[in-house]
Amino acid sequence: MSMTRPLIVALAAALAPAALAQDLFQLSLTPTGAGGPAPITVGGSKLFSLTEGMLDQSGNFSSYGGVAFSASLRYAGVDNAMGFTVNAAGDSATLQFTALGSGATVFTFTGADLEDQITDFLGRGAAGELEKFMREMSKRSLVFIVDGNPSAATARASRYRYNQFGLMDDLRPRYTPVIREGEVIPGREIDHAPMDPGAGGGDIVHRFRRQPDRVRVTDLVDSGLSSIRVDVAAGVISTDVGDGNEIYVAVTNTFRFGDRVALVIGVPVTFHKIQSAEVYNAQAHVNVPITLIRRTKMDGWTWKFTPGLMLAGTGSIDFVAGGLLWGAGFTNVVGYNYGAWSFSYIAQFDFYDSIKLEYDQYEWDPGLTQQILTNGVRAAYQIDDLWAVYGGLAYVDFLDVAAVDNFISPAVGLWYRTEHGFVFNFGYEGDIGDGYEDHRATAGLQWSF
Repeated sequence: MSMTRPLIVALAAALAPAALAQDLFQLSLTPTGAGGPAPITVGGSKLFSLTEGMLDQSGNFSSYGGVAFSASLRYAGVDNAMGFTVNAAGDSATLQFTALGSGATVFTFTGADLEDQITDFLGRGAAGELEKFMREMSKRSLVFIVDGNPSAATARASRYRYNQFGLMDDLRPRYTPVIREGEVIPGREIDHAPMDPGAGGGDIVHRFRRQPDRVRVTDLVDSGLSSIRVDVAAGVISTDVGDGNEIYVAVTNTFRFGDRVALVIGVPVTFHKIQSAEVYNAQAHVNVPITLIRRTKMDGWTWKFTPGLMLAGTGSIDFVAGGLLWGAGFTNVVGYNYGAWSFSYIAQFDFYDSIKLEYDQYEWDPGLTQQILTNGVRAAYQIDDLWAVYGGLAYVDFLDVAAVDNFISPAVGLWYRTEHGFVFNFGYEGDIGDGYEDHRATAGLQWSF
């Protein structure tokens, strides 16, 4: 028994950090005066609720009532991201964004309403420190919501553009993009052969016949029609910080102007959770696909260049983070069709910058500047006149510092097109990086009119 008990205690101590690591946010409290309770660590997925409990010493923090203490916050996998001190009377506190290093400002609050003061202070942008803090979390947290990982707002905006104008571009059975144009060439009468003159030595008589009408046929690529498209996806997120799930819906309208230019307006919306922390993301995209090289036969080369602009907003009360950003970029697709096969190389570049929001005394800015470069390939095979199967792989690289510097995105799926202008596809997409994975089931429906 004397040996068993130490083993159990050691095993519990070894397992405790693993259990705590499942919490998205953790506050570790240590008394600063003589005596007092033992140090504790309390975790949760809603940062405001966690800090409120600490400041009024309620719930799991009740043992620290009437005790002066210091606290360190582990924020979405980043240790010692923020630091607090609270006096024994509970009417004086300090806050410091310790993730910013030794130069971080120490903010002091006094009065009976510390909780309200600190909440309001963060809502006002923490005198510019919150902007620096969010920028730092983009570089260090695997699940931060603005930038730096595949579930962040910047990566989601790039993924929408890549899928619309790269992965899913011109995925149609071969009989659809090519039409047969015929030009009728009328027949004419021709002199076939002379006849022998009559016995009387009369004039030479010619015999005539008529050529049949002929049709000259040319293969042309169908320029397509305007269309509306709805895409949906649902998936799971698995990271070294915490796990979650996501739901995605996008509505895209395409308006064509002739054979080579179109205007595409898209609105994707995403909701995802990490543990129980909720994150919302909405975007608006305007893109102009330009066909530079257009196939004039069943086989041959294509080249499409698509510049675009976007505006996005993301936010999470649970993360105490979010903001508004704009972006610009282009998608370049070079493809070749050979029989039932089509092959594409896709290169995309996106630039993003944040927009400062100011209202009354409130100021909110995620302090974002990011560039994303995506290179991918896609192959598709047209099984018959209705069905096609496709697969692709993309390499996504954050050119500025990010928590997940780069990741790969595999995709496979099946495509079906009816004779009435409806297109349906379903498949799988994923993002796999260092410490981060997500896997999604996808489906789309398009109607041309």
